[in-house]
Amino acid sequence: MVKAAVKQACAKSVRKLHIKTKATKKTGNNDTTTITDEAEWYNAESDITSLRRMMKKFRGVRDLSCLDLFGASGAIKKAWSGHHKKAELYDIKTNGPQHDICSEGGFENLMRMGLRIKPGGVIVAGPPCSLFIFLSSSIHRRSPHRPWGNQEYRSVRLSNCIVRNMTTFLQLMSERHVRWVIEQPSGSQMFRLPPLRRLMREVDAVPVTTYMGCFAHKMKKRTILVGTLPSLPRMERSLRPEDRKRFDKNRRKFYIRCDGKVHGTKALQSSADYTPQFCEALYTCWKEK
Repeated sequence: MVKAAVKQACAKSVRKLHIKTKATKKTGNNDTTTITDEAEWYNAESDITSLRRMMKKFRGVRDLSCLDLFGASGAIKKAWSGHHKKAELYDIKTNGPQHDICSEGGFENLMRMGLRIKPGGVIVAGPPCSLFIFLSSSIHRRSPHRPWGNQEYRSVRLSNCIVRNMTTFLQLMSERHVRWVIEQPSGSQMFRLPPLRRLMREVDAVPVTTYMGCFAHKMKKRTILVGTLPSLPRMERSLRPEDRKRFDKNRRKFYIRCDGKVHGTKALQSSADYTPQFCEALYTCWKEK
């Protein structure tokens, strides 16, 4: 009876990241999405010459101060807009196929937005992390010697495609003197992907460790920010011992152990949203550039 009750509770509260079946090898995780057939996934890196031509031909107005990239909640855009700075949001969940970074058309739409960013403007990117973190490690199988992971799974290949195209976009925007910041959970292995590592070296991107709990988040959520904002180190935060204890007590709301494994609860899904306090701190950091 007790074991049955535990299993039932797990089934209700656990957000299943992946189940090993033939069907799920063809599907992505909750935050890793595309509407494009894999045979048509766009490889921006291989098309970089024509993308540079697109940049040279641009004669439009550079009127954007910020691009909120992958920010489904639009919190970054709201923060900049609240200070009367023009900002745009690029996210497939919010805007559908036209914001699919894995399609050629979707990437072209991203480029059109990027070309509007002013010199000194910023891209705040929170690319899907679910196929780079510990909770899905049994699926992605990433390691220092295997950064691309287990590409038997479509979801892993998709997550790689998203980051690869994002990296090419950030590379091109860096050539236009646009700043950028990438946000990931501290355990994410995304920064091991060779194209992103190479870009980080080329532009002298700086890594900063912080805690979302220091910005009124419900979780302590140790976070890595990597970017080219000169004042990005000012986002660094540390937790006091009493704060750590308080957050540790709330851990059960976000994680549950079932059948010997740790799973994320439904509450974990919403934890990806940035708090207004975090967005304001990042805005201040950008203004102090």
